[in-house]
Amino acid sequence: MNILVTGSKGFVGQRLAEELRGKGHRVKEFDAKLGNSILDKEQCTQACKGIDAVYHLAAVLDENDKKLFAVNVKGTENILEAAAKARCRQFIFLSTAGVNAGCKGIVDENSAFKPVTKYEKSKAAAE
Repeated sequence: MNILVTGSKGFVGQRLAEELRGKGHRVKEFDAKLGNSILDKEQCTQACKGIDAVYHLAAVLDENDKKLFAVNVKGTENILEAAAKARCRQFIFLSTAGVNAGCKGIVDENSAFKPVTKYEKSKAAAE
């Protein structure tokens, strides 16, 4: 399978790319450290060509970074649209349990979001 991993140079992304390669998949990496920009629609479009599945891990974690919402929300939209245009069969989005940070009790996919931090709010908006 041809798999695109955004955020491939991050803590989780590096390990995921390695694991996927170990299982025999062809992995294409997409990361700001490689000169890629999730905010560049054309780069996203090119990255998704010939891809069967996208693991979208790219994100800004620093709540003081002015690009937090742009990368986490608009970047997710860009790569999702590019994947749809390329007819990728799967899109896996790494969010955070923090989107439900303010919830009490058991939560599931039908639970309302209750993010607290800027990062959690950006991930909830992306979802």
